[in-house]
Amino acid sequence: MAGVIDLPISGSLKILDPGAGTGLLSAALCERIAGKTGGLNLEIHAFETDKSVAPILARVLSSCKYAIAKAGSSLKSTVLQTDFILRHAEYLEELSLFAPNLAKSGFDIVVMNPPYFKLSRTSRQALAAKAVVYGQPNIYALFIAIGIALLRDGGQMVFISPRSFCSGLYFSRLREWMLERTELKNIHLFDSRRRVFDQDGILQESVIFRIQKSGIRTDPRGIRISSSPDRRLRLNGQTYEKPGNVVHRVKSRVFIRIPTNGKERSAIKEIESWPNTLDDLRLRVSTGPVVAFRAWRHLAHEFREGDKHVPLLWMHNLRRSGIEWPVDGGRKPAAIAHTRESEPLLVPLENCVLVKRFTSKEQSRRVHASALLRKDFPFRWIGI
Repeated sequence: MAGVIDLPISGSLKILDPGAGTGLLSAALCERIAGKTGGLNLEIHAFETDKSVAPILARVLSSCKYAIAKAGSSLKSTVLQTDFILRHAEYLEELSLFAPNLAKSGFDIVVMNPPYFKLSRTSRQALAAKAVVYGQPNIYALFIAIGIALLRDGGQMVFISPRSFCSGLYFSRLREWMLERTELKNIHLFDSRRRVFDQDGILQESVIFRIQKSGIRTDPRGIRISSSPDRRLRLNGQTYEKPGNVVHRVKSRVFIRIPTNGKERSAIKEIESWPNTLDDLRLRVSTGPVVAFRAWRHLAHEFREGDKHVPLLWMHNLRRSGIEWPVDGGRKPAAIAHTRESEPLLVPLENCVLVKRFTSKEQSRRVHASALLRKDFPFRWIGI
């Protein structure tokens, strides 16, 4: 992340590291500057609210100051133990009074690995950042939006985040906010979801972005896309994509697509050639309404006729092109109660196709679909 940032030969750099943790990203950036550039005046603002971590962060930045001085540059750093979102949410207002000043006096570089957890729609942070919130927000989206707002014209931001923000309604406002104000410069993908944050037990598809505040001419080669097998960042190679191949607009919505080879580009081209939408074909799409950890009190491991239970279908019930239920020796609940309280979670049985909406990236087959036919499944209601 530090390596993809464009650094000046001399002058001043104002750097922001929100959610800095122990200062790993700031230290990586300082290490790069100390190794290659002298005559820079650095100013780092690092935000960290964890009181047990902040003293470590301060010591790391003190070490950075020493290394930077030995290399012929200077560093001033500040550790701020305040809520990054609540402190800066007003910068997200469309007609913010701060915008004209930020164009010149904002940060030159923002580098971040933002925290990742869902917020309540009524949380102080979500309400304060309502300009970029849609549905139930994740805190990392608010960090990214505010980081963009705090950049000066021409400033750069590098961040790592889940790839999920590239599509989907929850992050639609964030994508619009980002792509209206910045240009995509670099995108880095990881081939394996298991080998990026696996020490934390996290199974999440991650992506690294470098963006630049608008006003800078687009690189004629396009957006640089690279990938690596794991977090050691041994590159598989890199390509340059035209912005139009990556930023995809459909009516009023915008999505980020990241093709990494000719096969993926061909798939995009093929799908775009189809003349109809699902609405045109009178097809409706929905995710399964049952979220197991929220509905646990309604679930039962065994289905018994007459017990006011109906079948509960999971991904493992999709077998070949049909449905296998119940599965012998299955560890997951096989039924869900049919009561007045649980009925909003149930689906009246109609002919439909069930698709696994999330399969392991490491599997050779990414999409699994099975037909669920009313004639083969003698129930009026089911849980999905």
